[in-house]
Formats: sequence, structure tokens, C-alpha cells
Amino acid sequence: MSILGGLFSGLRTIRGRNRKTDKPSWYVSQGEDPTGCGPACAAMAVKWRGGIGTLGDARLIKPVGIWYFSNIKYYLSRKNIEVSNDDQYDILRSLSEESAAIVLIRAGGFINHFVFVTRSGADLLVCDPMSGARLQHPQRLIDELASSYVVV
Repeated sequence: MSILGGLFSGLRTIRGRNRKTDKPSWYVSQGEDPTGCGPACAAMAVKWRGGIGTLGDARLIKPVGIWYFSNIKYYLSRKNIEVSNDDQYDILRSLSEESAAIVLIRAGGFINHFVFVTRSGADLLVCDPMSGARLQHPQRLIDELASSYVVV
């Protein structure tokens, strides 16, 4: 197991109050790529909107290295998906049953990591391209936010 994989494995224990759930059909894993969370979340957004998105297709935009919001927005624009930026403190207001967000969180308090988030009743469905899907209380996501996010 990679160092990053071990760290995220430890985080799953720390976040024990999250409820694991089945991965939705539009879930995309980042695989063994430690910098693949950005392209995986971008591909999830495309699939969530009903398009065809894969990690390999997203990686064509920037083949190696970490992704930034600008890379995600560029990929989504090429797939004809409109995005909007919102302030990190308004994420709960921005998310509806018809929208989703790609969010940058602080995993373990110090590593920036992209996740794909949708509403699931009173909870949020957080699709983490490293560790799978989980339901969690919205406040937990707010506590983990590292910066702004994009709504798709």
C-alpha cells in the first residue's frame, strides 16, 4: 500500500462516524494515482450529468501532476458542463437535489484532496475517489473545507 493510501486508510478510522454506502453508478476511482483526485472528480461530474467521463479521458487535459480548480473547470467546459464558483461557507445553500459540487477538503488536516458531493436527504453523499462513498452530516464537510468549490 502506498504512503498516501495508508494515510487515507487511517483517515477512514478517524472518521468513524461517517456511514459507508454503495458507490453510485457514476463513481470514478483515482486508482493508484496519488494525484488523481481532481481528474477523477471531474470525470464523476461528467458521468453524474449523464455524459461519458473517465479518468483517462480527464487526464488528457493534464497528463501528470496535481489538478487545480482551473483544470477541472476547463475539462468540464470541454464537456459542455457549466460550473459556478461559490464561497466555501455557502456550500449547503448551493447544493440542491439537482446540483453537485467538487470540493477541496483538508484530509487529515494537512493534505488537500478533491471529493465529489451531492445531497442525500438531510445528509451529503461524499464520493471520495480514493476511498469510496460515504454519507455524512453537512457540518463535517464544512469543517474539512480547504478552500472554495465549484458547483456542477
